Amino acid sequence: MTVLLVYVDDILVTVNDSAHIVSLITHMHTSFSMKELGLINYFLGFSVTTFAFGYFLSQTKYALEILAKAGMFDCKPAPSPMLVKPSSLSSPTVAYSNHSFYRSIVGALQYLTIARPHISFVVNHACQTTHSPFETDFDAVNHLMRYLKGTIHQGLSFTHGPLELHAFSNSDLG
Repeated sequence: MTVLLVYVDDILVTVNDSAHIVSLITHMHTSFSMKELGLINYFLGFSVTTFAFGYFLSQTKYALEILAKAGMFDCKPAPSPMLVKPSSLSSPTVAYSNHSFYRSIVGALQYLTIARPHISFVVNHACQTTHSPFETDFDAVNHLMRYLKGTIHQGLSFTHGPLELHAFSNSDLG
């Protein structure tokens, strides 16, 4: 006789048809001992706010934890996620002394890009230097952290209805 053991820690069920959710949950109750927690408000590091028009997902708590881990909880906010030019105080040829700290912060920032895709380019650039970061690489990460401090409550909005994509560009070819 083979015994199949199934364990699920957390599951989030979402669909447009509420009757389908009720049917699925009823069926799951026949197979599993489970507890329903009701409407979602926090899941896997995401704060979920429900409005009549949709949902707002943010990682504010997670971003604050990263700032605290980096010792930048009280830092001065920056207006953009990326440095325009490298700091004159740091050298692009001097290695950053704490590689494991750099990797830890950059790794944490990767998860933050899920709800904040606009920082993906800067985080990806930082990931490319995790094997051997320089002081200027760490300056760029610190600048991104300062940007996060100033935009701590940003996130993603999902609304009912048609998808509208808004994009912005600054193209100065001159």
